[in-house]
Amino acid sequence: MMELKVALPQNNSYVNKPDKNYLIMVFVISSFGYILGFSLLDGSFKGVIGLILLWAIATSAIVVIIHRELIRSPKIVKIVDDGIVLEFRASPTIKLLWKDIRCVDAFPGDQDTFIGRWRRQGIVQPNNGLFFPVTYEAADAIIHSYFKNLGKLPPNSKKV
Repeated sequence: MMELKVALPQNNSYVNKPDKNYLIMVFVISSFGYILGFSLLDGSFKGVIGLILLWAIATSAIVVIIHRELIRSPKIVKIVDDGIVLEFRASPTIKLLWKDIRCVDAFPGDQDTFIGRWRRQGIVQPNNGLFFPVTYEAADAIIHSYFKNLGKLPPNSKKV
């Protein structure tokens, strides 16, 4: 039987804040798209098409990141005896039983570099749906709780 040597944290509720780095990055890159779109606008048909395309790409990027960070990502992750409870900002609360979890990944990242701190994240994927982005701490605690309750790691899971 496997043994995890890390103690389970006493706190069973984790606040899952939106990743400011993603939000800032997409707004900066999108603003360049908007500015570049204005520079292409020279009164010709090609300029108008270029403006529309760049603005559509920039707006799509903003919508995708806002959806990922503010709608798809749970606001609070609670670990309970028989699974986890995901509370969302704009959607109903979801309870995932241990048997309903397809995988949990926890990526600690390299804390000595900016990119490593940026990549510090986790995900929870149910059997019947897309993954939910969570913090590394929440994913790590879910892995430990799963192991504590079922005596094995979640299927298809990675703890790097």
